[in-house]
Amino acid sequence: MTSGTTVNLEQGAFGVPDGSRAEIEVPTFVELDPAIAQTGLISDPADRAVRVFVGKKGSGKTVYLRRFQAAANDEDSVYATGVDQNSPATDNVTKFSRWYRGGDITERWSMAWRIAVLRSLCSHLLFARALSSYGSIPDRKTLRRLAEEAMPDVGTPRSVYDQLGSMISTNRTRQAFDAEVHSGIWADLEYWLRQIIQDAPPIFFYLDAVDEEYATAPSDWLRCQKGLFHQVMRFLRDPDFGGRLHIVIAIRDNVFASILRSEHATRYRTDPHVRVLAWDRPAVRFFFARKLERLSHEQVMYPHSRRTVAAWLGHTQITNAIRDQDEDLEDYIVRHTRMLPRDIVLMGNELAEEVRKAKGEGRASVPQARIRDTVSKVAAWCGNEQLFVCGNQILGDSPYQPAMDQADGEEHIYERIAEIVRSVGTDQFGPTALAQLAEQGRMTMGDAVDLTAVLWQNGLLGFGDASLNGGEWVFHGVEDVDRLFIPLDRERYALHPCLLDALGFRGAGAGTKPVRPWRRGAA
Repeated sequence: MTSGTTVNLEQGAFGVPDGSRAEIEVPTFVELDPAIAQTGLISDPADRAVRVFVGKKGSGKTVYLRRFQAAANDEDSVYATGVDQNSPATDNVTKFSRWYRGGDITERWSMAWRIAVLRSLCSHLLFARALSSYGSIPDRKTLRRLAEEAMPDVGTPRSVYDQLGSMISTNRTRQAFDAEVHSGIWADLEYWLRQIIQDAPPIFFYLDAVDEEYATAPSDWLRCQKGLFHQVMRFLRDPDFGGRLHIVIAIRDNVFASILRSEHATRYRTDPHVRVLAWDRPAVRFFFARKLERLSHEQVMYPHSRRTVAAWLGHTQITNAIRDQDEDLEDYIVRHTRMLPRDIVLMGNELAEEVRKAKGEGRASVPQARIRDTVSKVAAWCGNEQLFVCGNQILGDSPYQPAMDQADGEEHIYERIAEIVRSVGTDQFGPTALAQLAEQGRMTMGDAVDLTAVLWQNGLLGFGDASLNGGEWVFHGVEDVDRLFIPLDRERYALHPCLLDALGFRGAGAGTKPVRPWRRGAA
């Protein structure tokens, strides 16, 4: 028996879904069991090799970044800045993109990020008290003189985001920006930075929220993030900066997928400096179980029992009203999520509120109808959000140009996708319907759009696999971010349960078997 851990009710029984406010200290933070978790999920915060966290929205990128920053900050032998979440304004990102329309825009972004990093590094070496004693006096004087010429308005430690935004906003034209970026003064400044940083402790910059406004300009932000990724890896490979300057970032899975579709795929697919937060069914169930263990007496229906779903809600099974059959309650809850920790937190907090109501009414369990309604509500939140992610991927990756007002493009493409998916008419279907779904996507959004691939990559479309535990449904996982297309040789395909709730389907239900993300070698 466990009494559980008292949880701040203001932030929900399962915690807060916002990674920037979530608790990062053990025991509140859930340490995953290495025996069941993918490599990226069990990354040790003391590991100084990490440069990039890759994950879906809601996978915990911000939490991991904050944990690594906190660990570095507690180490006296390094200099670590705080996690920077003040990403460049979308206006600056779109402005830059208008300047450099064309195939080399990612490389242009990479150059811009490099200058921003050099400016930020210079500001910290010159003005941060903790770094003021490093480097010889003549070297520091030379660096200060160059800084006064190259960045005269900087007199305090500045972040990389701040310096990138400043560079773009203060230049009115592409020509002016080019003149600044290609100025020979940066080569001089870089030379003296290399001299001084060898005497300084390792310096850590942490950049988060680079995708916070991704939806406002998907294509522009995609290239901005790719440029940042490439520059981070170039600094890593630099013989002088590589071991002294640690730039740690978090990027979306679709950005990494785009990088892997380039000539650099083999370089980064298994790079130990890139950690993919690959949540799958075992990891999510472990996370769910640990969250249940920490509930207080007041937050479960049977407080003197071991913390399980049955003790929490008062049921071991639930009747699926659509199929009129019983299924395991934990499976029912988990399969209505996207296998992400944020979804478990959202689902847990909403169901915890139903526990509170049921106990207040003197009930012995939460009514099953309330459980079904709550699970459906949260699943609809997740499904709708994932549909917007699909729309943003299409806008970011392809020349999608429907007849629409640019201002409402995100809403417009969401409705287009929803309409096409609803036209399938059922949640389970065969290869013919899959081909029709792909054709409808091309007819509606252009020949360059493969809607089935987008739905597959975002975990909303899966296939039945008879070789797995008697026939599981297989959905794409972020660990296979480079597996771009759903297999076309399967007999059955299905829409994810959260998509059914988002679009109001009442079909056979893809969840007759527990769904889980794709695992390598599964098919």
